[in-house]
Amino acid sequence: MQNLRQCYDAKQRWPYLGNALKYLLAAEVSTFGLFNPSVKQSPLWMMCFFVTTLYQVWWDVFMDWGLLVRESNLGYYYATADRREWFWWWPYTLRSKRLYKRTWMYHVTFVINFCLRFVGMITLIPP
Repeated sequence: MQNLRQCYDAKQRWPYLGNALKYLLAAEVSTFGLFNPSVKQSPLWMMCFFVTTLYQVWWDVFMDWGLLVRESNLGYYYATADRREWFWWWPYTLRSKRLYKRTWMYHVTFVINFCLRFVGMITLIPP
């Protein structure tokens, strides 16, 4: 409801409706799995849970944290020495203005967030 109220007050849809969608999808997928346990065996439900969790991770990294930004001047080839060649297809990099100087802290935070988001999925999927 907070996101819908912000959408109404700001008179703009993005990013408020995207954030509301994140919560709506998570609530719906969890509710279906909780109140109808037989649905957890459905490949469609598992796929919805997986996609919803990926959307939550994407929202955290790009929208809430602003951790990754698109480097338009780099294109699809990174010419700098600190980038590895196997990331030639990835046009994103850590934002330049950061609180911590060590970039590994941001990578660890991303991995922890990714893992913890999927722990909920693993506990709800039947063995």
